[in-house]
Amino acid sequence: MDEADKVSIAGVACRCIRNDKDGYVFQSIADPTVHYAFMRNEYAALCDRQDFDFEPAGLSLEKAEAKLKSGVSSINELAAQEQLVVSLREIAIWKFHEMKRLGLTSSTRTEMDKVIPEIQAYVDAEARKLGKDGNYTSIKIPKARQFERWVLKRRNYGQLGLASRRHLCGNRSERYNKDEYRLAMKHVYRFLSPERPSAAMLYKDLKAEIGEVNKQRRKKRLPDLRLPDDDYFNARIDELAPFDVEAGRHSVEEAKRSFHPSKGGIPGLFRPMQRVEIDDWEVHLHTLLIDAQLWDAISPELQAEAERTRCNLSVAIDCVTRVIPAVVLALGPDSTSILTLLRMSMADKTPLAHSLGCETPWEYRANLFQLAGDEGAPILNARTKGVCDFLGIEYQCPQTETPQQRPRVERVIQTIETRSLLRFSGRAFSNPQVRGKYEAAARACLTVNELAALLVRFIVDEYHNTPHAGLDGETPRHCWLRLTKQFAPRSLPGKATLRLAFGQPYTITLQPAGIEIFGNWYTSTKVAKLYRDFPEREYVVVVDGEDLGGISLQVEAGMVGPQAGWLTVIGPDCMNGVSATVWDMALKALRRETKHIEEITAEIRNRAIAYQRMADQKSRERLGIQYRLRTPEELEALRNSIGPAIRFAADPNPRPTGPVDIFAGVRPVGTKAPPRPVAALPPPTDTPLKPVRTQAKAKPTRVKPSATKPTPPLRPRKPPREWKPKERK
Repeated sequence: MDEADKVSIAGVACRCIRNDKDGYVFQSIADPTVHYAFMRNEYAALCDRQDFDFEPAGLSLEKAEAKLKSGVSSINELAAQEQLVVSLREIAIWKFHEMKRLGLTSSTRTEMDKVIPEIQAYVDAEARKLGKDGNYTSIKIPKARQFERWVLKRRNYGQLGLASRRHLCGNRSERYNKDEYRLAMKHVYRFLSPERPSAAMLYKDLKAEIGEVNKQRRKKRLPDLRLPDDDYFNARIDELAPFDVEAGRHSVEEAKRSFHPSKGGIPGLFRPMQRVEIDDWEVHLHTLLIDAQLWDAISPELQAEAERTRCNLSVAIDCVTRVIPAVVLALGPDSTSILTLLRMSMADKTPLAHSLGCETPWEYRANLFQLAGDEGAPILNARTKGVCDFLGIEYQCPQTETPQQRPRVERVIQTIETRSLLRFSGRAFSNPQVRGKYEAAARACLTVNELAALLVRFIVDEYHNTPHAGLDGETPRHCWLRLTKQFAPRSLPGKATLRLAFGQPYTITLQPAGIEIFGNWYTSTKVAKLYRDFPEREYVVVVDGEDLGGISLQVEAGMVGPQAGWLTVIGPDCMNGVSATVWDMALKALRRETKHIEEITAEIRNRAIAYQRMADQKSRERLGIQYRLRTPEELEALRNSIGPAIRFAADPNPRPTGPVDIFAGVRPVGTKAPPRPVAALPPPTDTPLKPVRTQAKAKPTRVKPSATKPTPPLRPRKPPREWKPKERK
């Protein structure tokens, strides 16, 4: 492979800059900094692809000049007669080189003129072989001067240099002058008007206008303008763009529907979740806006007065496997529904499907490559665009009012309507003409929650397991399982990334136990350090409503590291993967179950609170005596010694039978201490007690008992006299 050879890889023109035993390296012609490397086996597989092309000497100067002079890029583009002429000229040149090699002639013009009759006879014989039924076409070999030019063109430009260029002959200038052409095109463009005039009527108008113009020109002694013939006029009308004709004579919307560029699907899709189309649609079914759990409990009068409404259904579909990874039913279109679609497309929805009675898993999830939606405000907004940019998803917005550019999602919405909603009364139909006198609101029979459950059951169990015509009879679920084994979907973002993309920010105050939000505590060693170093301040946390297992805490530079960013704080293990909706339902159920226990234990709680108040009062009295201010050095040492908070489960203890004295065994201090109980006196002895005198402010020393003398008993002290205020005389 030479550097002059042209290689096209997926539409990119390249040249080969390296060819050895290891493989090939190609360089892009448009951008020399872009290179493509292929090993030997990879290049062999590349040659079998339809988007690969190899053109020998496609980058050479001689071949480029040959294309320029001949006006075509290959001989096959010429007419059959021209191809025959080129072939016979090449036969004549080949015969001349053969005679020259045998020494029968030379390159001089005199010698060439001598052998031209022999070359002519050989060319005629070859032309008879190429003819059919005795009819053939031959060429006349020119004299030596012109024949020498043929030889040079064949040597320099190859086979294309022998083209006669007769296809480029002819008068290509305009047949009519500028005034005649201007009047003709004026009436040609009138063909694009909504009145849809015919070509014959427009030609009559052109004829009449040219007659009026010629009358004015004769007065000025100017020559008359020629009337273009009808063939020329009709040819100019046929040259109008079909899109312009459809838009001008009918409407722009019809032109977009007829000439949309995505008709027949998007080429180049092979990986699951490579392109996902989304759209929202107002359900053609009136539903009852009431909780399904309360519907059977209310009276028929209230059921008749229940509010009727029509919900909006937002759907996402994978264009490759036709599976539906997400569906949202809401009371109105908004950006939250679209973000929920994206979040559901990256989560396993099997628990939700099983809770509604589905028998098939709903595990289709991946990070998207492309997201296609319309330009409506609920879909195309700053929040959706920001999430797509953050997660590396390419957002594609087709032309307005062209639903055919998103055919997959438009078709699946029709499938849901015709195969699922037709079974229920209360349909609103697509327009009043189709609905007629059908009272849709009065015949509403489903609640919103029931409709959501029915849609999920239909999508997961029926739609995903039904043979699809767009998949050649394969079911969407089987197609997903088959393709995911060959081409793995794009990896899902981590939980921290999903939380920053779809979570909601909240302002919290850091507490000693950590961060309390949504009824859960989130803490870590870094959070404890933040509380020690930066207390009494507010922080911003981001919580993902679909996963309460952790939160993201925004920290500034220098708090826990040299750079600012988001700190992941893990919560309770039981909250991993639990959504805020499920957690709220669990809390409500817990409150309902423990309501009667709260009523029974109300008196016990009141007595416990009274006892705690009494203990708090006694503690404050004691602390008022023992309290002492700490030095800054002591406070710093204490702050550094505080570690992460640890909570232990207390061991079960027997319940006390009476009141508990929390100060039992504590030595009372102070002047208000109660009298000390008198100890029992020892038995009398013969040895009298000697008083022990100590000097004031002497350091107490420990006296060892004598081994020979017994230890004298302690002298009992008098109880202190009760203090009484001094009475004034």
